[in-house]
Amino acid sequence: MRHTKDLHLIVMLALVVTLAMVTGTPAQQGAVDETLGRPAPVGGPMSGGPVPPGGTEALLDDFNRADGPIGSNWTVWDGYCNVLSNAAVCGSMGRATFNSGLGAGDEAEVDIAANGTSLQYAGLLLNYGAGSSNLFLKVQEQSPYAGQFTNGGCYTGNNDTGGAFGLGFFPLTSPFTTAHMAATRVGDDVTIVFSNIDGGAQPDQTYVCSGAPAREGIGVGILGYAGIAQMDNFGSAAIPVELMSLSVE
Repeated sequence: MRHTKDLHLIVMLALVVTLAMVTGTPAQQGAVDETLGRPAPVGGPMSGGPVPPGGTEALLDDFNRADGPIGSNWTVWDGYCNVLSNAAVCGSMGRATFNSGLGAGDEAEVDIAANGTSLQYAGLLLNYGAGSSNLFLKVQEQSPYAGQFTNGGCYTGNNDTGGAFGLGFFPLTSPFTTAHMAATRVGDDVTIVFSNIDGGAQPDQTYVCSGAPAREGIGVGILGYAGIAQMDNFGSAAIPVELMSLSVE
């Protein structure tokens, strides 16, 4: 009789474990950046529609000029960055910085728009200097490729060539197609705010990436992957030069 009860108990425990495995919630898997380990896409920029304005406070470039190279106010460091349909696009993992030194390089903002359903990203550069440990802050469309940005990234260098920090590569609270993206560094914390999401159809989203590396330089700018995602109305709040030495650690 004792043997029968033990066998019954073992069978019941096995059923409980099996049921838990079937019905239980699986552990959350970290987001995987589909651009890492891939060569930079080649080819020219794609056309797209207008990018809704998001309310840039300190406008530096509205890109309202003829299609072509991004212009003399910018320095392109990798790939290409062009003006297309009164917006900016960067491809081949392109990075460009605005030439006028405005301060410590701790703040920048831009309107962003996903364009179609291909792998793409756009975003902002902060603290650009030598180009190896600058802050590389992006928003990316990847699986399920529904014409929306789905993930964000806090990297250094050029798309993680210098490593990730803070949240690393992370899923957005809710996907979106257009938004105003603002990035601000205070100490070692970088706050990314997406506002005017889909023209105000969604609430703002805020993400904080802590543990940013020491400032490499004072450059600010834009970035892109395949000449697809659009950026418009780039700006950065100026910091008086005399205060820069107090701001840069």
